[in-house]
Amino acid sequence: MNGMTGGTGYSSPLTTTPSYLRLIPAGLIGFVAIGIIGLVFYIAFPEIKPTTTLQEAEKREPVSNILPKDPVAETISPSAPLKPYESVSKTLTPEERQVLDVLVAHKGMYLQKYIRKDAGLSRLKTHRIIARFAERGIVTVKQSGNTNEVILSDWLKDSTLNSR
Repeated sequence: MNGMTGGTGYSSPLTTTPSYLRLIPAGLIGFVAIGIIGLVFYIAFPEIKPTTTLQEAEKREPVSNILPKDPVAETISPSAPLKPYESVSKTLTPEERQVLDVLVAHKGMYLQKYIRKDAGLSRLKTHRIIARFAERGIVTVKQSGNTNEVILSDWLKDSTLNSR
């Protein structure tokens, strides 16, 4: 009478698995999913590379041989004090240096939209560079219609106009 209702209290060991054994397939599925995501990121973003060991880094060519030499730094003797423009120029990226050179070429005052064209950079890149310059006190920015007027700071303008 109790055959189908389960009233005997007997359960077959083959039909019931302990709960901790159910975690194994879930863990394997999780590892496979993480592996696939890692592979996708490795393919999509090849610039993310694992770091090299110290022995591999020592075998490489020194950075000073790879980078182009800065003509401004070569003309300055080590004992001579650096001018503000030269000091600032050493800390800039090549794109930032392009923007600064455009400003210097136009006597320290130029519209942002024209800086973008002369430097050959995108609008966003130019905006971010000028925003960093403003934070560092290299330039001041004034709204001028639908663009910004970028003005080189006096302390930097004086040293650039006198040296060129």
